[in-house]
Amino acid sequence: MAITPGPNTIMALSEGQNKGFRRGLSFNFGSFIGFWLVGLLVAGLSATVFDNPQLTAVLKVIGSLYLVYLAIHSLMPASAINTTDGLRHPICSAILLQAANIKIYLYYIAGLTGFATVFPNTQYSLWFKLIIMVTIGILGTLIWTLIGNYLKTFYDHHHRSVNLVVALLLLVSVIDLWR
Repeated sequence: MAITPGPNTIMALSEGQNKGFRRGLSFNFGSFIGFWLVGLLVAGLSATVFDNPQLTAVLKVIGSLYLVYLAIHSLMPASAINTTDGLRHPICSAILLQAANIKIYLYYIAGLTGFATVFPNTQYSLWFKLIIMVTIGILGTLIWTLIGNYLKTFYDHHHRSVNLVVALLLLVSVIDLWR
């Protein structure tokens, strides 16, 4: 789930394309912080998240609005976006993306409950689960940043088509959120 295409991995891919792997690491650092914040939030409020449809609806609205914003932004002409710089505030953008990304919440809900058979219920098991899940999550964004770095030449020649596909994938994510 952490490595499949989604808002986080698409943005990591874009940062890798625009900045290269090393300069794209700041987005990954923000993702790392965001993974921890969302993981701790879900772990601490798991009962509230599971039993509160209003909270789920609010998270879906926030996530949908942010995904639509990203889709519109990806369709802007290259002259309107300084593509060589990538995100202006990659750490903050990554943290916000994690906070608005419903896929991350589902990742933690499924993972924290799914690892129950692997880890016995001890005082440290939640921390072990979180460390493993954050590590897997950040490896997913690092892989997509690296892929973006290597796809830069292709992107330079086909940026309109790639941006359209990215925008459509983001919009499909919004539709999928509401199923």
